[in-house]
Amino acid sequence: MFDIGFIELLVIGLILLLVVGPERFPEVARTVGGWFHQAKRYLDGMKSELDRDLHLSELQRETRESLERTKKSVQEVDRETRAATDPSRKAEKGSASAENREAGGEERKAEAAAGEDSGNEASAAPETQGERPDAEPEADPEREAAEAMERELEQDQPKSDKDRG
Repeated sequence: MFDIGFIELLVIGLILLLVVGPERFPEVARTVGGWFHQAKRYLDGMKSELDRDLHLSELQRETRESLERTKKSVQEVDRETRAATDPSRKAEKGSASAENREAGGEERKAEAAAGEDSGNEASAAPETQGERPDAEPEADPEREAAEAMERELEQDQPKSDKDRG
């Protein structure tokens, strides 16, 4: 801070001793030392306050960045969900699956007729509306997106109160 070395302090002390006198010198030195102590304490308090403010602004910046990442993730999931549930895409898929269903339905009807002819009615399965019994159920993209967001938010959360303070 101030570039005062030991020699300068010694010269100031000698001048103070000559001006004040040896009787009052300890009292004056104690008073001046108290002032230096108060000034140092004040400067240390200011420094710690600036450090806290800097840390707080850094946390706010990280929070904003995390919020932006989360918003982008939500927008991406929303886009994917809309694309998966888009009626125009469903119409294209629907017409293809309807053709497949019609072909499969005709085969099942033929099998059922053959089963009736042979006397085996148990082999004839009732026709379902485009659903195959061996097909796996479709995954719910909205549920998967929500679970992924929850996992990401849990990772961003501090592990304990020690991390906050």
